[in-house]
Amino acid sequence: MLKAGAEIPDDPELEIDLTCPQYGYSSKSQIQPEKKDDMKHRGLGSPDLGDTLAMTFAVRPSTRRFQQGEKFDYSVFQRGAENLWML
Repeated sequence: MLKAGAEIPDDPELEIDLTCPQYGYSSKSQIQPEKKDDMKHRGLGSPDLGDTLAMTFAVRPSTRRFQQGEKFDYSVFQRGAENLWML
């Protein structure tokens, strides 16, 4: 994303959230970010802004391309209150 030209805001709180957490490795050699309780013991707050940025990449967006003239079916937003968070 950054190589494509996206920018991260110059925000001191976001900088702390992204640079202060430490990480380790699981038994399967997978990267594991530091637990929030461990960060709290080190005197750090919850990395709320860093979490928000990370959640931006939590779901892979659809790669489906619409054909010319094809329209998106917005009725999925009108099915009930359970979908109001998407509006």
